[in-house]
Amino acid sequence: MLDQYSGTSIVFGDGGGFTGLVNEYKLTTDGRIILLKNMTGDTVTVATLNKKATANIYSKLQESGIDTLSFDHPGNKYYFTQVSQEWNS
Repeated sequence: MLDQYSGTSIVFGDGGGFTGLVNEYKLTTDGRIILLKNMTGDTVTVATLNKKATANIYSKLQESGIDTLSFDHPGNKYYFTQVSQEWNS
């Protein structure tokens, strides 16, 4: 489960629109793609990538310099990507 995960994750998704719902996914360093269900707060692992694919995504993200980009184009929908660090308590 996500509440037992400790490490870096790439968080991505979208939100807004008519319903205002947010779709948030996390790619953990162990390759799990986890969906956060906003209506219930539950999490579901929707896919698992192999180690090579996961390492490639993390490497490409680091090389891309995405953390230095400024992107602000307001509209009905929004999209996000972030890298976060999580710790078990």
